[in-house]
Amino acid sequence: MLATRGDPSTPTRVPRRELCATVFIGAFLLPTLAGFIVPYEEFPYTSVPMFAHYVGDDTARYRFRFIVQVGDDQQERELRATELGLGGLEFSRYFFSVYGSIEPFSPFSHHRDDDRATFEERLSEFFGRVATELKRRDQNAWHRLSHIRLEIARLNSKSYDSETHVVGHYEVASGRFIHTWGR
Repeated sequence: MLATRGDPSTPTRVPRRELCATVFIGAFLLPTLAGFIVPYEEFPYTSVPMFAHYVGDDTARYRFRFIVQVGDDQQERELRATELGLGGLEFSRYFFSVYGSIEPFSPFSHHRDDDRATFEERLSEFFGRVATELKRRDQNAWHRLSHIRLEIARLNSKSYDSETHVVGHYEVASGRFIHTWGR
């Protein structure tokens, strides 16, 4: 390959090492750049392979809600992750690792040989920690916390709730989560 160096009138050859390095780098760099531009989630051609979970138009999406009952009149309201000192994303990721998925290769977590009793035990421990943390953060506001209800809502294409189900509820006094969906 001819190129010019220094004096434009004097052509010189590009050393074979430089040519091989250029081809080698291009062979790896171009597909990687394409992985950043095109939404193709397949290792190694993805922008974030450890979080690759493509959500298409037909992918079912859900939202969990934690409804707390507090006070003498047992008023209900939705609990926010910020009340636990967490961001929504980190709280969601942690909760999915506890809750699990029925899909065996889910990126969110799968508990092999899971049954109702094991599920209730896992969620009892989780909600026990939630109740303890709420009381630790503000004893006056949370000392009359009696129940935490777990709901799941399927989202429509515009990200609004289309149907809601109660998964179960945690009784603070007994320290037990009771699974009620599908009984």
